[in-house]
Amino acid sequence: MRYFILLIFITSITYTEDWPCWRGANGNGIAKVKGEAIAWSPLGLKEKWRIPLGVGYACLSVYKDKVYTLYGDNHFQYCIALDAKNGKEIWRHKIDYMYRAGRSESGPQSTPAVSDGKVYAISSKGELWCLDAQNGDEIWHYNIIAKFGGVVKSWGTCSSPLIYKDKLLFHVPERGAVAVSKLTGETIWNSGEEVGSYATPIMTNSNPPYTIFYTGSACLGVAPKDGQILWRYPWVTTGGANAAAPIFHKDKVFLSADYGKGSVVIQINNNSSVEEVWKNKKIRNHFSSCILWKEHLYGFHVRFLVCFDINTGEIKWKKRGFQKGMITGLSSGQAIILGEKGNMALIELSPEKYIEKGVHFPFPDSLCRTIPTVANGHIFVRNLQEVVCLDLREN
Repeated sequence: MRYFILLIFITSITYTEDWPCWRGANGNGIAKVKGEAIAWSPLGLKEKWRIPLGVGYACLSVYKDKVYTLYGDNHFQYCIALDAKNGKEIWRHKIDYMYRAGRSESGPQSTPAVSDGKVYAISSKGELWCLDAQNGDEIWHYNIIAKFGGVVKSWGTCSSPLIYKDKLLFHVPERGAVAVSKLTGETIWNSGEEVGSYATPIMTNSNPPYTIFYTGSACLGVAPKDGQILWRYPWVTTGGANAAAPIFHKDKVFLSADYGKGSVVIQINNNSSVEEVWKNKKIRNHFSSCILWKEHLYGFHVRFLVCFDINTGEIKWKKRGFQKGMITGLSSGQAIILGEKGNMALIELSPEKYIEKGVHFPFPDSLCRTIPTVANGHIFVRNLQEVVCLDLREN
């Protein structure tokens, strides 16, 4: 009789980054790690802590020793700070009345951003708050709809605040791109009027960098200094339902939406003119954003996990089993998938085929629509009732 011993181990890995805002420190949905590829036990991941929390789809922002997010109960919406070591509540601040978005359970969907000892949060009805990151005390706040105009869209204000240097940038529904001082909240610029959407603006890694605003009627390249619109590409989706993050790569931008819309890659030329590279309806991001790894995009075409070439749109493979899932990449060339029904997988980022390296079930048969946060050796995930911290280092 032959005996086989399976050794599952984690090599020497240092997790160097916090995850201080939507899609992480670099805004690309990829957590930076140093070391070899990770692996976890066939028994799954070690659960470090689990706490109850109210409803909401806001992601979990991690900065140093604290976890920040938004949630709602039967009456109010809150911004909360948790101890990253044990999940205990440090503080919570009431930010608005509850907003249900036509469902019995919805809650806030914007993700708070943390910078220089402050937390910036936007409620479903557009209340923008600057809070002390240590104790939750108010520094300043106002309603962005009342200040800049516009209306609250059907799913509420879902766009998360983006921090760039001394500015806080965000999209005001039915109005346009806005930048305010992150210190005082005073308006720096207010650029254009566009149909509202649910997408969060991103910064490019170009030279010089600029901001991309993905509205319900167009994609805009905007100069962060003064709000000048550098280029505009029309992209109208039913109900302005553009929610997935745009992806910037070299001189190209990837956009995707559901409701029969599809995907496109546009090229931004030196004279700021825009031309289409490819366009199809075979790839439609509903609300879940893609990640880019070595010229390939990985993400969800409605209920399929797919890999496709960013340069051509050619689909390399599809995988069922996650419903409308979410993906977070790792700089080790891997990704963590969280399925809509609470199943989780570790995969290798390969255009050749779907390669699964581990599975875990943090929320069996429970609705999950929040991307996993990876920070400081841990995975932080939530559903509509709980937050769970999983240890990537002890398996």
